[in-house]
Amino acid sequence: MKATKIIFDKANSKEVQKGYVIDNYINEAHNLGFSLVRSHLNGEHPLMKNINSSKTYYIIRGQGTFFVNNEQINVKASDVIIIPKNTKYKFNGKFSAILITSPAFNPKDDIFY
Repeated sequence: MKATKIIFDKANSKEVQKGYVIDNYINEAHNLGFSLVRSHLNGEHPLMKNINSSKTYYIIRGQGTFFVNNEQINVKASDVIIIPKNTKYKFNGKFSAILITSPAFNPKDDIFY
């Protein structure tokens, strides 16, 4: 495999819901087996699960709270939280994170409650 540099294009940034913006770097089309976005939350993300992929959040700045099943987990800059596939979770706060989804993100796999 050859080294690849991916340059962020602002056109790949979008607000996916009120207060939650993602900057898309690597997606399913890159055929790497995972996806990578930089996410920015200012508010609350609703309860959901992904039926096919685990999600790893590396908190870059800020702080927030994840609610995973019935557990409350406070996060701050430099923390990592891993959400296994088929696990219900939601989160809130004001933070930016790198989100790695493996296998690569497919919106059809997200279930919201």
